[in-house]
Amino acid sequence: MSPLSTPVADACFSSLSHAAAEAIAALDAVALREQKARMAPWAAEKLREATNSVPRRSREWERLTARIVHDWPPDGTYLVDEYVNDLATRDTLERTKHELPASAATEFTAMLTRLDDAFREVTVDDGGASIAWRTNASEPDLAQRPWWWHRRPVNAPWT
Repeated sequence: MSPLSTPVADACFSSLSHAAAEAIAALDAVALREQKARMAPWAAEKLREATNSVPRRSREWERLTARIVHDWPPDGTYLVDEYVNDLATRDTLERTKHELPASAATEFTAMLTRLDDAFREVTVDDGGASIAWRTNASEPDLAQRPWWWHRRPVNAPWT
């Protein structure tokens, strides 16, 4: 198994109820249409899945924890900008949770809770101090962001 595999997200998406799978597919269809509208027609016709689909974003969030656990493969580095992008990905997953019908949101939230718990295990709360300089946010603005913005990996390569 690859150190960057995503077993939690993969299991979740393969075992969704029909209704939850349809609800997520509907969100992804909208995202795909929006993405294609911003592309050249020749490129848009080749795109089959939105680059920001719910499964892809979920896997990216899980992959961040895997990177931390395995000491930042393949070479022990990870840019703080990439980490900030991962935190922004988690923001989109939070919005997704609220865009889904209640039953689908329950299934999705169960997966997200497992991913979040794993992330908490390998990070420490620093109030966002290690990334504040890269977010262009004031301290009060950063303090208002969700909890994941206040955490840094115990082995952050940029500190």
